[in-house]
Amino acid sequence: MAVEKLTRQDIMFLMVSKCPICKKKITDEKKGPNFPFCSERCKLVDLNSWFDGNYTISSRIPDEEDENGEDLTK
Repeated sequence: MAVEKLTRQDIMFLMVSKCPICKKKITDEKKGPNFPFCSERCKLVDLNSWFDGNYTISSRIPDEEDENGEDLTK
C-alpha cells in the first residue's frame, strides 16, 4: 500500500478549526492572539458565559467526612 503525499490544500483542510462561539472557520494562517476564538468579540462572549455561570467544571461531590475523618456536617 503506497502512502499518498498530501497537497497543500489537503493540509490546509486538516488544519481548519472552528470558533466555539460563532462556528466561523479558522485556518492556521488566521490563528492569532484570540485563538481558539476568531475574534476579540467571540472571546469576550465566551468569558461572559463563564461569568454568568453558563459553564461549569464538574467535580466529585465530597463525602461528608474530610481527609482527617472529621464530620463536616456539624
